[in-house]
Amino acid sequence: ASITYDDSAIPPLIFTGNWTYSNNSPNAMMSTLHWSNVAGNSVILNFSGSSITRFYSMANNRGSETVFIDGVLKGVYTSYAPETRRQIGRTWSGLSAGSHTIEVRVNSGGYYSDIDAFAVDIATVGESVYDNSHTHIRYFGSWSDSSYTVGTYDNSLKISNSPQSGFRFAFTGDAITYIY
Repeated sequence: ASITYDDSAIPPLIFTGNWTYSNNSPNAMMSTLHWSNVAGNSVILNFSGSSITRFYSMANNRGSETVFIDGVLKGVYTSYAPETRRQIGRTWSGLSAGSHTIEVRVNSGGYYSDIDAFAVDIATVGESVYDNSHTHIRYFGSWSDSSYTVGTYDNSLKISNSPQSGFRFAFTGDAITYIY
């Protein structure tokens, strides 16, 4: 079963160094975020499962992070994007069943890194067609059903003109076609 740990879950999340906490971050999970721009600061989560997903934000003031699982370097990842994006997920899977540790370490002094949440064994879907009303699609921000849907898949359409509104959809595979 999947379990999500919001960044406000202290413990089990262990923050080292100085992190800023906000419980008023629009479109973040539960509206909460922790962020830091001090190189070497980190967040650690001990978990039991075969996959771990880190949720974070991307923005024009973001830098990069180094990720370790069980002390093994998994990579250096950028959080930079020209515009703000919330609830970005990166998953590491194929872990052996049992206990593990993930550490996310801030790299760039002066540029921010943040933690929104972690999900252990997040539910994913396989190859198929998923309409916008599927329960696996998680919307955040302001969305509504379009009143004009003729010609769309299954005659349904979700629309938003609200900045930073978005959705997330976890799937297995190496490609996805987004029809809009």
